[in-house]
Amino acid sequence: MEHIDDYDYRAAYSVAADMEKHLTANYIKQLEIAKYRLSMNMKMVNNLSAETGFDCTPVKGTDARKIFEYALWLSIKLKREEYIDFIRGITPIIEEMFEVILKKKGNLDIEKYCRTTNNVRFWDQNKTKEKLPNHTMSIKEIVNSAYGAKHNKDGRINPDKDFALTYVKSEALVYLIEAVINDIKLSELVTNLRSVEEKVRNIAAHDIASIDDNYIKNKTGFSTKNVMDMIKSLFTYTDFNIKSEYWNSYEEMNKGLKALM
Repeated sequence: MEHIDDYDYRAAYSVAADMEKHLTANYIKQLEIAKYRLSMNMKMVNNLSAETGFDCTPVKGTDARKIFEYALWLSIKLKREEYIDFIRGITPIIEEMFEVILKKKGNLDIEKYCRTTNNVRFWDQNKTKEKLPNHTMSIKEIVNSAYGAKHNKDGRINPDKDFALTYVKSEALVYLIEAVINDIKLSELVTNLRSVEEKVRNIAAHDIASIDDNYIKNKTGFSTKNVMDMIKSLFTYTDFNIKSEYWNSYEEMNKGLKALM
């Protein structure tokens, strides 16, 4: 049970698999569900849940569940103090969430302005020059304007300071959110998350370094709990209908697993 309390379902499953089958028949497949859930293999979770009736994922919509389960995965990394994995893992979710929010709150579907090559999305250079519906500027103009202002010491726009609109990344999405959604709190939220990503993600991705909560707070001004809370706040700007108790679904799953043992 210690492995379960530590969210180490692979170890718990390995121990159970070495035991006599009649002793684990009541919970071995449920442990397998937990193992697949943490590895984000939702296909196997679905198959085994249908077989056993052990349903542990509270969000059912395909896209909503994918993003929410990833957020829960991040929260587990934080609980296990796996800070490097936590920091490395924030980029995919903030990019996904920024896009969801742009579509929901700003009526701007990024997919319409992108092309995909070898499973990698790039901005379509021609489409980014088109004026956005109900807006006086194009994506290119919005992003370049904000980028130029940010990177000039006097705060003035530098038309020669262009943002490289190549593949889709969070910085451009922040500029778009600020331009098309009139929400000061949201703008502050996405700016802070982007700042965290910018200041520590590359260190975690490319350097051999010891990273802990103090290191992250010193670099960004935010603790890892602050960062996780900000990610949770992003969900309030979607139509995913995430209830507060859903964030405890791993703990509820653990209770269910232990009750079967």
